[in-house]
Amino acid sequence: MAFVIADNAKETTTTSGTGNYTSSGTAAAGYLTIAAAIGESNQSCFCVRSGSDAEIFLGTVGAGNAITRDLILSSTNGGDPVNWPDSEAKDIFCTMSAKLMVFLAAALQGGDAGKGVVVNAGGTGFELGGPFLPKAGGKLSNNLEIEVYGAENALILNGGAGNDSLINFRIGGIKRWKSGRRASGQDYVIERYSGAGEYIDTPFLVNTTTGLITIKGDPTEALGIATKQFVDSKTAAATTAALGTVELSTGAEVTSEASGVVPTADLLKYHQGIAKAWVNYDGTGTAAIRDSYNVSSLTDNGTGNHTVNLGITMANTDYAVIPGMNSPLHTIGVEIDSTSAFTIKTYHQNQVLWDESLVMAAVYGDI
Repeated sequence: MAFVIADNAKETTTTSGTGNYTSSGTAAAGYLTIAAAIGESNQSCFCVRSGSDAEIFLGTVGAGNAITRDLILSSTNGGDPVNWPDSEAKDIFCTMSAKLMVFLAAALQGGDAGKGVVVNAGGTGFELGGPFLPKAGGKLSNNLEIEVYGAENALILNGGAGNDSLINFRIGGIKRWKSGRRASGQDYVIERYSGAGEYIDTPFLVNTTTGLITIKGDPTEALGIATKQFVDSKTAAATTAALGTVELSTGAEVTSEASGVVPTADLLKYHQGIAKAWVNYDGTGTAAIRDSYNVSSLTDNGTGNHTVNLGITMANTDYAVIPGMNSPLHTIGVEIDSTSAFTIKTYHQNQVLWDESLVMAAVYGDI
């Protein structure tokens, strides 16, 4: 697409509303058609006028005499598209906007005009062969979109030998950030500035000689964020040889030993091979628990008779209790009372109930 300026191109349009235009395709007497003067897929400056209403805009010529409203430059509707009445015939013709002329003049003062302006061989107008930027010290209003062409698709900022190559980011005309290469040390930096435009610090710096990266602030926090983003970017499943994503398991998957999933610590208890509860207690005198897991309390029922109350509820009474004590000559027995309690009885070698100083038990089963 090229921007084409042409003389003596005029038609009419009956387009209504604020949408894109469709011209008649028939030139006014003594004029060229818009398609012939501008060419399909090219852009130009147009004016639509009817009575006291007018609109000047940049538009692109399309197939079937279509002309898009790309950018309204001025209008009798306060700079907004004119809402044309239904079926009203209006003149539509190529023109040149005062705003566009100012922009073109600034561009021509800033560099080689031959790189941006070409006179069409047929004499029908001027073609802008490339985007214009104002000369040094000039400004662009609104948004600037730069589309880069070429095999490398690179936008080059050449500061020249011994000069900084920096991009300034301003808010309300006040410098707030700088990014680019500092000539001193050849470092790549991101610099931060205050609301008054004064230098604060350099949160990020790359030493191009050593490759050392300096990040201001807590390095562990920065590394944590970077690690998370790296892990999040790994979409393939993790293996013993490669990083990747893992799926957390459910309790049922832990019980069934499902493959390809990883349990969290709170779900390990669902595995069949892991004790659901255990206890170590002193059965002499008033029985007392030394240490335990998932055991809420110990009931002393009398000599050699103690009920262990679980802090969890087993799925059924088919769970297994593995008891133990410190006397090889004495015996120990277990009675399953309910899904939340069992009783341990310890006996002297003559089969009389006897208090033991060290009694232990581990519970296995479903929960």
